[in-house]
Parts: sequence; structure tokens; C-alpha cells
Amino acid sequence: MLGMGLLLACGPGAQVCAQGIGLDAPLTWTRGDLESDISPEPAPLMPPPSPPPSATSVAPSRLIVPYGPLIDSVAREYHLDPRLLHAMIHVESRYQQDAASNKGAVGLMQVMPLTGARFGYTNLSNAPDNLRAGAAYLRWLLDHFDHNLELSIAAYNAGEGAVKRYGREIPPYPETQAYVTRVMARYRENPMGFSAPDRARQPGVHATENPSTALRSAAVFLHTLGSLLLASPEHKDG
Repeated sequence: MLGMGLLLACGPGAQVCAQGIGLDAPLTWTRGDLESDISPEPAPLMPPPSPPPSATSVAPSRLIVPYGPLIDSVAREYHLDPRLLHAMIHVESRYQQDAASNKGAVGLMQVMPLTGARFGYTNLSNAPDNLRAGAAYLRWLLDHFDHNLELSIAAYNAGEGAVKRYGREIPPYPETQAYVTRVMARYRENPMGFSAPDRARQPGVHATENPSTALRSAAVFLHTLGSLLLASPEHKDG
């Protein structure tokens, strides 16, 4: 009733007056000149607006990429961390097998024909062969540069000869330096949700357990379990 009286008192400018004293404000209440003991009628609560969709709203571990299972398989075949291979492919070709550079590099891993032939792969338009050629070269670089990940990535881009010419340092080529930075950033982001290679002795190497070590561990476990069972008191019913 008091609210109606105030509206009538405002005269022809009732709507403006009501806005001035906050009677039609749905979510907030402005006291204005009203008495402190006057409360507004509760307004219906509205749900907050949904944020606009964006690429960052997708969980990285749920991203699906072309050739994903094949990439994972080839990485493990060459004892590489799958995350590293994914990072390089993302930077090299954005997972496009038909990608080609003006220097002659082709495919998912942008392999040069001479490099592919060096490791026994000539049909670089074939995704499995392209992946294996690139993985074989990366595996060789990691072994050659003492598992220095950044040097190996730089050599993949500029060639191992360039890394050697500059004293086993990343060559001062802007393209190569940017390439190393981008691959390492992508690798650290872990976009594919693979577990970090905390058991790997070297970065970029996929952790696998030696079969003989696994057998020895199993034998020790069984021996310990047998000893515990023999040492425990017999169980009697009743």
C-alpha cells in the first residue's frame, strides 16, 4: 500500500519516480529517501547468464585428434613419450597428413624425403610411414644429443649439423628458436591427457619396465607372500 501511495504521489512521472526510489529494481534495493524499515517485495531470482562458448572450455584431456591411436602406438614403438610426438605434430602440421612445406617437407611430421629414405621410409604420403620416419629420426636425435630434449627438437627443425656447428647449442635461427619454444610449451601443456613420464630416465622417453625386472619383482613378491603365510598361526574353527 505504501508503494502504491508513493506512485500516486509521484503524479504523471510515476515510472521515473519509481525508478528513482528503486521500486521496480528486480535484483537490488536502493533505499533512497524511504524509511529504513521499508523492505521491497522479494523479486524472483534469475539464473546467471551462461558464459560464451570458447575453445578453452573444452577439457584438454577430451580433445580428439586425427590419427591419435596411431600416433600413440608409433611413439611407444620407438620408446618416445606420446605427448612429445603429439606436441611436435601439432606444431609441424596441425595433424594434417597432406601438409607440405615450400622446402619439401611433407606429412604429419613434415619429414624431408632424404630423411625418410635415411631411415628406410620413402612413401611419406602414407601416414604410418610418415610417423615412423619422423619418430625414428627423433629417437636418433635424442640418443645422439644425450637425451637433451631442446637440442633434439632444434635439430629436428634445423638439422643435427646446424646444432653441431653452433657448439651443440640451439642455432640462432628465429624459426628454430620459435619452433623449440612452441613444441616445449605444447609438450608441457599435456593436451592429450597422457600421464607425465615421471618414471622415465630421460625427458621425451616413454617409461617402460624391463621384462626381466618385472619378473624379478614378481618373484620377490611371491616369496615374501609365501613367507608371511607360513609364519602366520593356523586358523582353527570353533
